[in-house]
Amino acid sequence: MSQTLSFLIGAGFSAPFNIPTMKPFLTSFTEFECRKYPALQATLQQHLSKLETDSDVEGLLYSLSTAEDLPSALPEQNLICEKLRQWASDSRIIKSHLVSYIIERCEQFDRDLSESVVAPLLNQLDSCQEISCVHFFTTNYDRVLEHVSECNDIELDDGFEASSTDSVAPRKQSFTGKFRIYKLHGSITHYVDEEAPNSKQYFRLDRGYPLPGPEFWLSREGRKIKPLMVLPTQEKDAYVDPYGHLAHIFTETLAQGGLLIAIGTSLRDSHLVSALKYMSSKVVVLVIDTNPNSATSQIPDTRSIPIKADTSNFLLNLVEPLVELAKRCSTIRDVSELEQEVADFAVKAKKILRELSALTNEQQTQIKLIRTTQDQAEKLKAIRALHNVAHDGVVETISQLLNEVHPLEIRKAAVGCLGLSGNSSAVSTLKETGVQDSSPEVRLETYLALQEFGSPEAHEALECARERWPEDK
Repeated sequence: MSQTLSFLIGAGFSAPFNIPTMKPFLTSFTEFECRKYPALQATLQQHLSKLETDSDVEGLLYSLSTAEDLPSALPEQNLICEKLRQWASDSRIIKSHLVSYIIERCEQFDRDLSESVVAPLLNQLDSCQEISCVHFFTTNYDRVLEHVSECNDIELDDGFEASSTDSVAPRKQSFTGKFRIYKLHGSITHYVDEEAPNSKQYFRLDRGYPLPGPEFWLSREGRKIKPLMVLPTQEKDAYVDPYGHLAHIFTETLAQGGLLIAIGTSLRDSHLVSALKYMSSKVVVLVIDTNPNSATSQIPDTRSIPIKADTSNFLLNLVEPLVELAKRCSTIRDVSELEQEVADFAVKAKKILRELSALTNEQQTQIKLIRTTQDQAEKLKAIRALHNVAHDGVVETISQLLNEVHPLEIRKAAVGCLGLSGNSSAVSTLKETGVQDSSPEVRLETYLALQEFGSPEAHEALECARERWPEDK
């Protein structure tokens, strides 16, 4: 039986796609609120002035919730002065604006970039026969993973019925299929009808719907429906239905042992940290984050291995090695052996990331453009901008183009770029291209590139190609 492959995804995973993490969210919302609702600026600034220097949107939510609940906490409502009532009312309105802002920003993610960065991961895991099931646990409200899977025809089970002509999908509670996603803190598309006959009804809508203020709500069949989102100040809600069921699945999955890849998460959620500590003898945690040591410090007694990288940088450069790691780990039962395998991967991954950082900013930009743009003219321009660059990261990026389906001009440009790189590691890719490519024009470029190297290995590769295609002599 193979080990479990799981991901734990936090706000840092979605940050490159225009969804701010907690601190930038606070700055962004403050600017928005003061610009759109100047009458509430004084109240908002009073809340902000009470926060710690390094506070984020969680701190503001806590302050707003406290003020909102203050009148109901006092025994004599008639003793509440008008200023206090106004303070509580303004705080309630600001909080509703903040929740609406979160929903809207989560809907406004960069769809093209998210597909370019995340699709290779999903596609390679999908084609990997050795991995039978992938669990995506996420504390994010956004729909990045759902969008990318849908665009690539990959079934991602979220615990709701499959989409149909109806924009409302009821909850089915069970999870099946190879790819499963568990929204541990809810989603901007998940809603609950608490007034439904017999019992609560949970369902998924086609998108999140931001509302202009606390006096507005969505309704279905004449009943008020509420979004299913655990706000940072309501972590106790993470233990009740439907979140309690998902947290239980998280713990059960960890109990099976295996590799947990944590991407972009601070690991500040106490119920998740508790599960990780409880299952520390069975699972190895690979932590990928811009500040991984802060995350690993939350789980000091676990087998955790940090890698410093943001989502896009890591996935654009290390998807193939990551999937190979997951494939190897799927057969390892001994947790110490598993930990060593992950530690070895981390050493290699850090080396690759260090080497990439040696590139100029312009060269890094061209590499990202090659890997993400769908515009063929832009891709050609980026390839040519990397001529005469011998860096391994450049060779790897250009070589990947020849392993994918691209138009003739792109393949010819990629071969020419490898020939001009002067990096001997390009010879193996050129050899494979010379033997396998069916286009005479691409093969001619390959022969010229190999002649450019002039090494014994290049000469051998050239002979192999011409033996395969005698008509090219």
